[in-house]
Amino acid sequence: MSASRLVAALTDRRAASASGLVLALYLVAHVAELTSSLRGREAFVGRLGALVPPWLRALVLLPLALHAGVYRRHAEGSGRHLDDGVRKLQRLAGLGVLAFLVVHLGQAYVPALLEGQEAVYERLRHVLSLPVFAGIYVVGITAAALHLAQGLEAAASTLAAPRARLVRSLGVALALLVFALGVGVLSHFTAGRALLDL
Repeated sequence: MSASRLVAALTDRRAASASGLVLALYLVAHVAELTSSLRGREAFVGRLGALVPPWLRALVLLPLALHAGVYRRHAEGSGRHLDDGVRKLQRLAGLGVLAFLVVHLGQAYVPALLEGQEAVYERLRHVLSLPVFAGIYVVGITAAALHLAQGLEAAASTLAAPRARLVRSLGVALALLVFALGVGVLSHFTAGRALLDL
């Protein structure tokens, strides 16, 4: 491998790690703040994240584009996952997240931008009562949790044993938290009550 390719690979790994960390933090914070919906429409509309203008929240798409771009360039290369099967599963989960985001942004971001948070709440109540959209959200939440856990697993592979175990455990815990909170919020919009009362 030439020196320029080595530098590019190291830069890409740093970009993938940094953007992945930003996205992981955003995902956990976003799902946690959406639990405000469990207390009703007013709590959802008044949550902290709703105070941030939609155009500013859209900036999270920058690290997402960077992360997806770096991963795509190295999808066939030697990633940090232990084997090809894990790498393929991570890629599939990432594609699932991207597909889910297209639907989610259309149902949450666009109404927020055009009409405000009240419209988002009502839109989610309406669309998520339809089985097809509820199913898309279940798949999206699952893909996001899996991608998060496997991303932290990949990051842990570069660390010494004690730290690697800690990062792996953190990845599993965060993925379970994202899944549990996501399903709780989803059940509020689909059934009118939280499946998991957190």
